Amino acid sequence: MIHADPLRAIAAELRAARDGVEALALVVVSDPRFVQDYAAHLQSFDFLAQHVEECGRLLDRIAGGEDPVAALGGVRLAEMQQRLHGRFEGA
Repeated sequence: MIHADPLRAIAAELRAARDGVEALALVVVSDPRFVQDYAAHLQSFDFLAQHVEECGRLLDRIAGGEDPVAALGGVRLAEMQQRLHGRFEGA
């Protein structure tokens, strides 16, 4: 049995975390010295925000009644999709 409300609540929390990561990234990139010193690492903020967003979307799809394995098909990050696929198939 799927408990949709808790899954949706977790998805909302993940979106709030994503918003926090994006806000922090904006603060960080406003410092030219930081950007100069850590430019190669700044994409980590974007990846983290994308990862959290995909987790939230996946939870929303499952909360909406979609089969978890089928819901993985909507995940846009291939590595995340691959990691979760084996764990979802036996569930």
